[in-house]
Amino acid sequence: MAVLILSDNLFSGTIPSEFEQMHKLEVLYLDNNDFSGTIPGEFGALDDLEVLVSHNNVLLTGSVSDGICQLFDGTGDLEYISVDCESIICDCNCTCGSSIRGRLGIEYYSTNRVDQLNPEP
Repeated sequence: MAVLILSDNLFSGTIPSEFEQMHKLEVLYLDNNDFSGTIPGEFGALDDLEVLVSHNNVLLTGSVSDGICQLFDGTGDLEYISVDCESIICDCNCTCGSSIRGRLGIEYYSTNRVDQLNPEP
């Protein structure tokens, strides 16, 4: 299982669309940071993505793209999306601001600092 947890790191700026190059990514936690802009529509290319958690990023706005919703509604493996429903429009059964950490039965490692993130091709 490919898991990337960037929770609670005070990251700011836009969420890099380059995450879509991480084709084997199954779990992505971006919650409790200071990300702004929108959730990249390119995430719709992550066919193996099962969990996307992005709540508690108060500067994220817009809507969850149709491509991401299609992963959730049958064409992909996406089972759980968490957003701040006050600022993000979601038409595909998103959960509003809650986390499932610990219920996935996965182990993960966290870091206090990421200097550079280079996805493998």
